[in-house]
Amino acid sequence: MMSLNGNTSIALSLTFFLFVCILIYKYFPKKLNNKKFIKKWIYIQSLCSNKESWSKAIVESELLLKKAVVRRKFKGKNMGEKLTNGQRTFSDNDSLWVSYKIFKKIDSSKKVVLTETDVKKALLGFRQALRDLGALPSDEKK
Repeated sequence: MMSLNGNTSIALSLTFFLFVCILIYKYFPKKLNNKKFIKKWIYIQSLCSNKESWSKAIVESELLLKKAVVRRKFKGKNMGEKLTNGQRTFSDNDSLWVSYKIFKKIDSSKKVVLTETDVKKALLGFRQALRDLGALPSDEKK
């Protein structure tokens, strides 16, 4: 039979192990479920066929990016801070910020007139950011 010191050391070891496991689970980025992101991206693309739903496509793409950024555990109080803190992750920061600014215009004023160029810029920027995060597959063949 083990002594009290032996039981105590086993209990402390198990507690420490559980604490480390919880930290790893909480603070390390989660793997993204590509199938869900691809399915949502196809839906977003379908919104582009109608001018009336262009703003919804941009809003939905920003929400999709937000979901990926949160799952990847980017630090920040809001989306702007999270994107700033994750700048090294994104291959085309300028395009992403253009996309985000277009989204913010839509978000602050529901009566924004979008051009086809605005929509393309926004969606291309969000798509590249999602690819950089691993949420969408890249076009590159390996």
